[in-house]
Amino acid sequence: MKWNFMLVIVTILGVMCCSSNAQWRKYGGEEFPEKYLSPEDSAVPATDIDHYIERLHLTSRYFNEAPNSTDVSTALCAFYTKSLLKRTIIDYGTKLRKTQTDRLKKIITMCENVISHYVYMNRMYDWSDAGFRVSKLFITDDSQVYSIAKFSRGRLRPWILAEDDHMNWYSRDLDAATLPRDQYGRLNGQDGDGLFHMDMYTSDVCVSRISYNGDPVQVAQLRRCKLDPYCEQRIYSDPSVGYYLTHRFLNAYIRYSKRCYLRSDTEHSRLMERLCAHSYREAVYVARRGFFMRDLFLEHLALCSMLGYEELHRRRWFMKAASWVDGNGCVAENSNYIRNQSSRLKWENDGRTRRQYVSYMCGMSSECIEHAMALVMTVLAHGIRHAAHFMDQI
Repeated sequence: MKWNFMLVIVTILGVMCCSSNAQWRKYGGEEFPEKYLSPEDSAVPATDIDHYIERLHLTSRYFNEAPNSTDVSTALCAFYTKSLLKRTIIDYGTKLRKTQTDRLKKIITMCENVISHYVYMNRMYDWSDAGFRVSKLFITDDSQVYSIAKFSRGRLRPWILAEDDHMNWYSRDLDAATLPRDQYGRLNGQDGDGLFHMDMYTSDVCVSRISYNGDPVQVAQLRRCKLDPYCEQRIYSDPSVGYYLTHRFLNAYIRYSKRCYLRSDTEHSRLMERLCAHSYREAVYVARRGFFMRDLFLEHLALCSMLGYEELHRRRWFMKAASWVDGNGCVAENSNYIRNQSSRLKWENDGRTRRQYVSYMCGMSSECIEHAMALVMTVLAHGIRHAAHFMDQI
């Protein structure tokens, strides 16, 4: 009798699993909004670049004046920001006015100050310390500047419309913008732990291990990354949503920018493209739902724009990100997101968890969300590069 009962349970679970997979196979991106399958019109007003520079300067100055705020996220975004600005000057320096070039160089210097401070804070440790290992990634930026991809279009569309690409269970609801905002928020919190493979802690561990690869001798050549089965398995493992997705890409991209691949050059590139297609899908969802989760939207945009997908380089998105920067260089989280997430307190019975969550939400209500501020620096640097590329005369 016991075994019959177990057999019934297993059969039911199998049917549920097969039904879920069948539902996945039936969906091929039909609900994804047509206008987002292509880039925006490439015309960019000449005033955009100065606006982005002004907003970027404010946030860069904030971190220079608050060195105690420097953490690994701030240092990484400063590293990406200065690399993007260097690449912009290299590629489009002849189009820039001298005043614009001078301001970009000043921002590059401020970013280098942030990075130097992070390296200095970790100088007393050794290779057994994760922070020390991460700091080694920021010593030189030659391979990072080289790894910023040229602009291209149409590469994400096949992934968006693929019927057999099972990144997660929410693609249809994301595309139809029917996934509840509070559910998306919960998926990016503790509810995802144990289900998704690249959480924040795992990501930090795996990023720190990249430094063992060392700097490439020639940036134009790719080589095999050092074997790391623990991180490789998680970077390649589905499902992924939100931060779990962006951190998979982050780990793959940093290895690529160190000019190495995990399995093969082709497979590594396909992985990054696939992850970015789903990251783009989520960025479109957040934008259509009123940019209710700014921090994660900025993370989607800051990271995958490194590969030059024109679909991600949308002027409206860059202008929206710039509008979140106040006169002090601060970025606050969307108040609607905070209210929606606060509703969790109604059904959270554990007192300790409730107190921790209240503390967390109070921090999110601050006018200066430093993780979002670090991300907005990189997003604005993308905006500057995009404007410089698509304007005939600046």
